[in-house]
Amino acid sequence: MAKKPGPPKGTGGRPPKPIDWVEAERLALMQCTQKEIASWYHVSHDTLVERYEKEFGETFSNWYEKHSANGKSSLRRRMYKAAMDGNVTMMIWLSKQMLGMRDRIDEVTDQKPVIIKNKDGSSITLGTTKIDFKKDAQNDQ
Repeated sequence: MAKKPGPPKGTGGRPPKPIDWVEAERLALMQCTQKEIASWYHVSHDTLVERYEKEFGETFSNWYEKHSANGKSSLRRRMYKAAMDGNVTMMIWLSKQMLGMRDRIDEVTDQKPVIIKNKDGSSITLGTTKIDFKKDAQNDQ
């Protein structure tokens, strides 16, 4: 039986797509997901993981966790600096996120209702949860 022409078994196929790992690091810093990074290079997530582990001898998930965490800390640093530089919106947001502060509207329950009487004899009651125009009109007669 004649041998098939072509490269020896296991050496053929399409050449691997180049992956710029410095650029991939920037994508991780920007909080792109692992699948989004793979998509950027037009490869599958599995291919990205295999290529990284083959080239660098460490797990891709550890690499990704380190670089995405660096992105989060950079963002926090800039947010904190903006607040310390006087950005009031950032001060408010960080006080809610980091200090547990919140906007609170206290409900006042011991107020008496305000009754507004119109020239035509009708009235409007304010300060209660229900306005009953018919009842108010009957009480005024």
